[in-house]
Amino acid sequence: MQQPLPKSVTDFKVKYPEVWEAFATLGDSCHQTGPLDEKTRRLVKLGITIAYRHEGAVHSAARNALESGITAEEMFHAAILAITTVGWRTAYAAMTWIDDAITKSGEQPVLPHSCLGRRDERGRLNSPSKSQLSIPSVAGSGAIFYGRAQTQQIRPPANSTSICRSDRA
Repeated sequence: MQQPLPKSVTDFKVKYPEVWEAFATLGDSCHQTGPLDEKTRRLVKLGITIAYRHEGAVHSAARNALESGITAEEMFHAAILAITTVGWRTAYAAMTWIDDAITKSGEQPVLPHSCLGRRDERGRLNSPSKSQLSIPSVAGSGAIFYGRAQTQQIRPPANSTSICRSDRA
C-alpha cells in the first residue's frame, strides 16, 4: 500500500512538476539499473537510510521492504550490521523505526516494549545501553534470543503500550 507523500513533497511536486518528474524518473532508473534483485536493492536502500539517520526515510524504506517480501528479521539484521559502522545509538534508533513500520503494517511489534528507550525533554530517544538491552537475534530458526537466554519468540499484546511508543503519538 503506497503511503501518501509528506505535504512538503506534494507542495514541491505541484510547484515544480518538471523537476519532480525528472527526480521520479531518475529514482526509477537507479532502482532498475544493475544486477541486484528487488530484495537486495530494498535492503541496500534500508542500510543507506539507517546510515543517513533519517526517521522518515527508514520508515519508508522499511515499508517498501515489507511490500517486497523482506522479513522483519532480515531488516533487523541490516540494522544490526550497521552497529559497527554507524554506531550503537543510530542502529538502535533505526531498529525502533523499523519496528514502527512493521507495527503500522498490521504486524505485531518485534522489539520487546521494555527495551525501547525513553525520550528526553527535547523528544530525543535515549537508547538503553548495550548492557541493559536485549535485542532480537537473527540467528536460529524462528527463535529469538533475548540477552543470554534463548526463549520462544515473544511478542507483546497488540493493545499494550510503552513509554517510547506513547511518546511518539
